Amino acid sequence: MSADDNRAPENLLLMCLPHSSEIDDFEDRYSPELLQQWRLAQREEYENIRQSWTIDDDQAAEIAELSFGSPSIAAPVITGVVETAERAILRALSTRSGPAGTAAAWRAYRNRIRGSGAGRDHVTGEILYAEPGAADRQRHADILRAELTAVRAELEPLTDDVQAKTAIARHLNPSTASWCDWVTRSAGELLAAASNWPWVPPYEDNERLTEAVAALREAASALAAALRGEDPAPAPAPPTAPEPDPAVVAFEEAKAQHLEALERGRAYASVEANPYNPALRTEIADAAGNVVSIWPVWHVNAYRLDTAGRVAATLIRNATDDEVVAVISEDKARRPLALVTALLTELWHVLRDAERHHLADQTRDALLTELRSHDWTTEDGWIDNTINGAPMFTYWAHWTTPEEPQSVLADVLRAAPDRLEDIVRVGGEWIQRHQQAFDAPGLISAVLEYRDNLPTWFPTEAVVTVAGNRYPHVKPATSKFDRGTESEIPSIEGLIAQVLRLANEAEAS
Repeated sequence: MSADDNRAPENLLLMCLPHSSEIDDFEDRYSPELLQQWRLAQREEYENIRQSWTIDDDQAAEIAELSFGSPSIAAPVITGVVETAERAILRALSTRSGPAGTAAAWRAYRNRIRGSGAGRDHVTGEILYAEPGAADRQRHADILRAELTAVRAELEPLTDDVQAKTAIARHLNPSTASWCDWVTRSAGELLAAASNWPWVPPYEDNERLTEAVAALREAASALAAALRGEDPAPAPAPPTAPEPDPAVVAFEEAKAQHLEALERGRAYASVEANPYNPALRTEIADAAGNVVSIWPVWHVNAYRLDTAGRVAATLIRNATDDEVVAVISEDKARRPLALVTALLTELWHVLRDAERHHLADQTRDALLTELRSHDWTTEDGWIDNTINGAPMFTYWAHWTTPEEPQSVLADVLRAAPDRLEDIVRVGGEWIQRHQQAFDAPGLISAVLEYRDNLPTWFPTEAVVTVAGNRYPHVKPATSKFDRGTESEIPSIEGLIAQVLRLANEAEAS
């Protein structure tokens, strides 16, 4: 053979060194034919083993663990996770002094203002302290927000590095996925905690950052242990987001549709030459009917029924008389009556201002017919008619006399005393409230109150009589600020107490 043939793969016979020497020393014992037989047999054995050598899942996991999970291979990854986590923690703690100093400066300033003067409420006797103005609150809030934004910008690259190193660990050893998730969640919470500040008085720091620091350290230690092949405690399950309430989701969608329809209506009506668009007006009226449960206060003015009524009414500018009559017919058939009132009273205003008096009279008469024929004695008759229902009786009294709706409601109480609560609620005034916080104005809410006067249409005598039978324990409030002696007094009892107070004051005058 030539040298190349001798070294060819087809001429390869694998032997140990002693036997290869023996073959060379005793050529007569080992003929080329015998060696070729051995070579072929060796090759066949190899092929047989290679084709039948399969592994199961446990063996594959063992191979993967030996290949990737050994401490020597995992050591650099462990170092990376622990080091980046600790660096992020130290930076989060060191940057906290900036926002803390700004919040402390605000507290000191507020305390100086509060200490500059105090008085007492002339009715309740409660101490009234001076408070910083809205401009001062905004100025300090802006400074604190700037501090927090700077903290986030400084810390975010470090928490990103923690998550990147954790991703390497996940790919190195997939069995550590739950601990990797824990580290990732904890890094995100560290960033959120460091870049936020408690806005609720007394505006002092809480334990959120401290807890986030402890959680990230614990998570990084557990992941390191898992990468070393140890058996750390199981990672905590990620917090589960509560399932959204379908009713809440539907209401939010209805609010969005309402605002969107209003905006299109305003845009369309702003072009005076646009022809009447009945479909758009119907859409606005329909959308308003889905938000009748929102309080009629200025902060949510866009959702008020009279707002929707005004926008809908502006669209009839170029409508013919027949088209206006069709609108009146369509609106009077709607429910609840609070919505009908908002739509038709605003239409009445627009028609009257346009000197289309015969149509304005038809609008007024249509609404009065619905109010007079409505069954106010049933529970269904008051559904969605209390929160936004006061204008129903206000316009009724304005167009006729206060005595007419007053008499109707008095008859209702005599026939159905359990309608007392509905009538008391519809006569109150919605007052906007908000929580006075560093980040003013705070949370918005509304309360129903009786303050200075009862409505002219209110059936005072009948209400007092029925309230005496149904709530004999409720006494007149001592002032408009009196919420009762019970810490958890039901709202209806507090309202009745105020009605009784105003009834006594009216009688005394």
